Amino acid sequence: MDSIKGNGVYTLAKLPPDRKALRVKWVCKLKRGANGEILRFKARYVVRGFEQQEGVDYNETFASVVKPMTYKAIFAIAAALDLELEQMDVKTAFLYGNIDEEIYVGQPEGFDDGTGRVWKL
Repeated sequence: MDSIKGNGVYTLAKLPPDRKALRVKWVCKLKRGANGEILRFKARYVVRGFEQQEGVDYNETFASVVKPMTYKAIFAIAAALDLELEQMDVKTAFLYGNIDEEIYVGQPEGFDDGTGRVWKL
């Protein structure tokens, strides 16, 4: 929740009469070490986006990904030139995206402020 709040993912809003709030759910996982010991608990608040209707709730979807041939070419060039490669990961990267459509979801159980408002993403 700290990441969600810190990244300004939502604003509390009154649900417009012509819109519906998408359903959401908590997904909980355990992160375990090599010996099976519990390292930490993880919880994600996920939108059930499969309930959206194209043309009503959204117009187009796109996920930017690298094609396998691209990274194979990079590896080949690095190997041929004896270069070292480094990589990085952006934690909570999905929280940084911009949304063109107005999407409304219910407040998380346990974090509801009791006003009947919803999250506008």
